[in-house]
Amino acid sequence: MKRGSCLLLFFLMMLAPVAASEQKPIYRGKCVGIHDGDTITVLVGSKQIKVRLEGIDAPELGQDYSQRSKEFLSGIVFGQEVTVKEYSIDRYGRTVGRVFVGYRDVSCAMISAGLAWHFKKYSSDVNLERLEDSARAGGIAIWSMPNPIAPWDFRSGNYKTGSQTSLKLAASTSSSSGRVIHTGPRGGKYYINSKGKKVYVKKKK
Repeated sequence: MKRGSCLLLFFLMMLAPVAASEQKPIYRGKCVGIHDGDTITVLVGSKQIKVRLEGIDAPELGQDYSQRSKEFLSGIVFGQEVTVKEYSIDRYGRTVGRVFVGYRDVSCAMISAGLAWHFKKYSSDVNLERLEDSARAGGIAIWSMPNPIAPWDFRSGNYKTGSQTSLKLAASTSSSSGRVIHTGPRGGKYYINSKGKKVYVKKKK
């Protein structure tokens, strides 16, 4: 049923008639880069286009499941021929679009795998909402955690963990080694290594 609904969405998006003035570009090219769980680079001809997957928001670098989300996305699209239906251009100059590998809707796949949130602030897609509800109910990936923090809350630094409200992560500081040292909500010090994972700094005795 989930696969069928995503296939239906694909055909509706590709074939739905719209006024010529409202027609958005459709790109076809090869995925040559994965930035995180919701942003890729597509080579269209000789031009590289950075694409933000429409309708979803994946864990930020340093969040739980951020690396797994990136790796899952890579397994679907990297090196593959993809179709991108543009929705808009965001403030960072990225193309915001729905990405397909064949008939597979990548936004649907990320939500179904429990490795991204439905970005409801910018998307009213009922299908994505239903897929997220299903992943939540199944306790899949990010939904296996008791209090997963949405990426938009992580970026702002305002979020709740259990019954305690954390208002802003402490400001990041630089160490003598050049690493950026972060302070977590419980006072622990850590940095992000080259693999995107937290490495906690041992306290000096």
